[in-house]
Amino acid sequence: MTTADAFDRAGAELQPLFPDGIPAAKLRRRAHELSGHKPESLLPSDFCYNRTNRGVQPPPANHPVFLWLREGHYRYVGRGYAYDGPVEGTPKAGPTGGRFITSRGYALPTTRDGMAASPWFNLWKKRLWPYRELQPGRTLYWYDATRRAVVWESRVSRVEAFRYESGEALRRRLGEFFGDPNVSHPYLDRAADRGYCVAFNVDQVRPTMVPKPDGHRFPQDGWLRLDGVSAEAWLGRLRPDPDGRAAPDLHRAAAVAVEDGYFSPATLTDERERRLREVVGRRGQPDFRTRLIDAYGGRCAVTGCDAVAALEAAHIVPYAGAASQHVSNGLLLRADIHTLFDLDLIGIDPRTFAVALAPALHGTSYAGLDGRALNPPVTPAGHPSWEALALRWERFQTQGG
Repeated sequence: MTTADAFDRAGAELQPLFPDGIPAAKLRRRAHELSGHKPESLLPSDFCYNRTNRGVQPPPANHPVFLWLREGHYRYVGRGYAYDGPVEGTPKAGPTGGRFITSRGYALPTTRDGMAASPWFNLWKKRLWPYRELQPGRTLYWYDATRRAVVWESRVSRVEAFRYESGEALRRRLGEFFGDPNVSHPYLDRAADRGYCVAFNVDQVRPTMVPKPDGHRFPQDGWLRLDGVSAEAWLGRLRPDPDGRAAPDLHRAAAVAVEDGYFSPATLTDERERRLREVVGRRGQPDFRTRLIDAYGGRCAVTGCDAVAALEAAHIVPYAGAASQHVSNGLLLRADIHTLFDLDLIGIDPRTFAVALAPALHGTSYAGLDGRALNPPVTPAGHPSWEALALRWERFQTQGG
């Protein structure tokens, strides 16, 4: 049985059991049972209508059968599904890396939770460029016409683009996407009987306040690419946070640390003890680190750095007790590489064992690592688990890549 046929059958069997999304591990396990193919060759993202593996188009024989829902979860829809929406994972268009401004002619929610919980959608009689370019992971700025300013920055978390032939069909499709059969909005009452819709949600919302320059006219369709001259002049001082998707959590943790007096040790002795504890904590559990040092011959798996004092034990799948301390769930990484790996700014492709960088690292001193092969361990027993790398790769694609 071919891999495509195995995923087709596996999806059909598992969808009734997992109506909210089939776990990728379940799909891979069942496809392996049906086809006998090696697990490392089985990636559900190669058989999706709305996702690719970092822009690499699968061969024609890979008939798509899934819709990617969220990290590690898929919906089986079968072959021949009428999908013409955006494809997450394709190369970013333009120098902005996918940064847009959208306008609403009404007051936006005043809280982050309100923005994240709201059902967002646009309707057009003809298919405009956001229909294809708006994808999960894009940065979206929000212009509030009542305040004449960009007031929010967010990340697009989910998207569904579709054509509709009637108002009833439009409302039904929106209800399915947002999980609310009673989706209502004055915008819907004015909708054309047929047209195109892009529905989406956002997360990682943070407030901004950038007034619209005098004389600047927002396009009538309500969308701007940030690579436009006028838009770049308007929001030119806004740049992606160098800490990537983890930035909001890091900022919150830093604020708590300041409140707790973490950065104000009482004495120099306290400061040294704190720093030593930090080094031990970052290096990892001593026995786990020692085994990784032996497995990799005392060299960083990414850079080849052999300064053992700078090397740390990184978990591929986050620590969850003794079982996760197996050497196959670890990588020996230089301290800075470990930090970037934890922030999902560096990932490892499980099929090629190649290093991949998130957009935030492009153009930095780390750019030369992109595509570099992972240094193999010196002992076969130390080889990283493919299953663990595949799970971490899913998260990297969603959070960082």
